[in-house]
Amino acid sequence: MTDSRKIKFNDEFDFKLFLNITRKSIKYIVLFAILLFAAVFVYLRYTQPVYEAACIVQINTDDKAEKLFDNKTYYEDDIYRKIEIMRSPVFMQRVLSNLPLGVSVFVKGNILNFELYDDVPFDIQYEIVDSGFYGLPMVVEVRDSDFVVSEINGSPADTRFHFHEPVSLPQVKFVFTPLNGDSKAFFSANRNKQFILKFNNPKDLAAKYSQQVNIAVINDVAKTIRISLKDYNPRKAADIVNSVAREFAAFEVEYQKNSSTSILEFIDSQLGQVEENLDESKDSLRNSAGPVVDSTIDRTTLQSRLFELDNLIAVNSSEIEALENFQNTFINGNADIITLLSLISGIESQVYLSPYLQSLKELEIKKQELLLRVTENSTAIESLNSQIDFQRKIIKESTTGLISKYKKQQQRYQTEKNNILRMLGRPVISSMNQQSRIERYYTVNEKFYNQLIEKKIEYSIAQAGYVSQLIVLQPAQSSYNPVSPNNKLIWIGAFIFAIVVSFAFLILRYVLYNEVVSLRDVKKLTSVPVLGVIPKYKS
Repeated sequence: MTDSRKIKFNDEFDFKLFLNITRKSIKYIVLFAILLFAAVFVYLRYTQPVYEAACIVQINTDDKAEKLFDNKTYYEDDIYRKIEIMRSPVFMQRVLSNLPLGVSVFVKGNILNFELYDDVPFDIQYEIVDSGFYGLPMVVEVRDSDFVVSEINGSPADTRFHFHEPVSLPQVKFVFTPLNGDSKAFFSANRNKQFILKFNNPKDLAAKYSQQVNIAVINDVAKTIRISLKDYNPRKAADIVNSVAREFAAFEVEYQKNSSTSILEFIDSQLGQVEENLDESKDSLRNSAGPVVDSTIDRTTLQSRLFELDNLIAVNSSEIEALENFQNTFINGNADIITLLSLISGIESQVYLSPYLQSLKELEIKKQELLLRVTENSTAIESLNSQIDFQRKIIKESTTGLISKYKKQQQRYQTEKNNILRMLGRPVISSMNQQSRIERYYTVNEKFYNQLIEKKIEYSIAQAGYVSQLIVLQPAQSSYNPVSPNNKLIWIGAFIFAIVVSFAFLILRYVLYNEVVSLRDVKKLTSVPVLGVIPKYKS
């Protein structure tokens, strides 16, 4: 009998029953809505808002220098290559180096911490001691007239300091300086506040923001792109985005000038060399001209002097060759003193260099004898080493000076010889074939020189005309309307969710409702005619 009093399934809709179920479920629906809206409120209240800053730029391809000289530009106009440059960590490190991101300062709250960015009330000068401290938090509390480092990376600490007082920790060294020099105003405004400091590694920051900065092409034909960044601080997001555009504009100019600068440096070096070649060719042509012989000149005396100059030039050449051989052997250190003396034997410079070589030999012998009694690190050995080094320096400089002196003498002798040859009517270059070769060489150098001058003018003008091809159409502004979380969207979604869940709850209860509440329910369970209902009353 107990089982026969239950309805197995509601296969017909009963509006009165549905209203009755709704009335009984209203308290559960209200409780669910209160809990849902409370959860949404807590989420919106204690979720860090995310802000977005964006700027729109256009990459212009109008190269006036290219149009002026009809030259192909050395800078690629592929917009996607430029976007990859902007996204690269190396370029991002250049962008961030101009922003105050070395130290991140947060105001500690009960639940959320707020980054101050460029609104820090004090200046920090620091030096990282332990590179592993990058990115780790350090809590600094503000007291009545000083500071306390109360926590370092979660570990308690107790280091008190004042403004302008250097603080040396195992991880970092730093000094606090008040803005505008007013420490009293700082303590009155920030007493009992807690600041969280994080020292940032530039490479880590560059890698982080190179992934977060979003660069997208808006119009491929118009060469417009959108640079955007989402961050918890709206001013920092705007500054980074604007700095990306600004630094890329400067980078473009530098990149375009690099090739022109290299070409101009090459042209300058070639101009100097070509000028020397032209001067030498002029002198050779002038010397080969065969001047008119003066009949009053004593030819015998001049020929005697010419013979004497030939001997002097030969002696000087031998002297220079011997000295250069000696110098190379001495510098390489491949020979002993006896070998070095043999290299300068019989030349004039032997008189100057032999005493120095003898002194060097005596010092080395003395050093070898002393090493039998003392160690290599003794004071006496160090003193002898200093004397030996000084003696070697004297020999080296003396040899260089002698070579320079003989080369100058050689040049004077050769000049005097050429003058005598011209006075005697003998051309310095006697062959006409050689003279023709010099003339051709001079013509080629002159033409090359003129071409270099023209190219130098062109590239100088082109370099002066290089400007940034990036035009900022819309700079980034600090927007204080967060993109996440979206309060309006979340509240609407929560309201719709509450309605849907409540309605689903009512339908579920209605479908699963199987109690007998009326005469109609009894008739569904039996085929016996029902005359009426006898109510049951509790005594």
